[in-house]
Amino acid sequence: MLRGQHSADIMLLEEKKELVANSIRGVPDFPKKGIMFWDITTLCLDPAAFRCCIEAFAERYRDQRIDVIAGSTTTLCHYKD
Repeated sequence: MLRGQHSADIMLLEEKKELVANSIRGVPDFPKKGIMFWDITTLCLDPAAFRCCIEAFAERYRDQRIDVIAGSTTTLCHYKD
């Protein structure tokens, strides 16, 4: 790898981290006062940020010999004031 390429890769990585972090919405005082709820729905709705997130997970766990990844669905709740 060229020396300048390493610096460019680090910058790109930082830009991707920022893209992902900025696409996760913080909801203060939810579900109760003093709790910060981090809503990833906004991440899932941003194709570029979602792709960066999935690629980061894949890279991090590439050599871990993982056979299955399981997930759950979320239920959106709407509260009336």
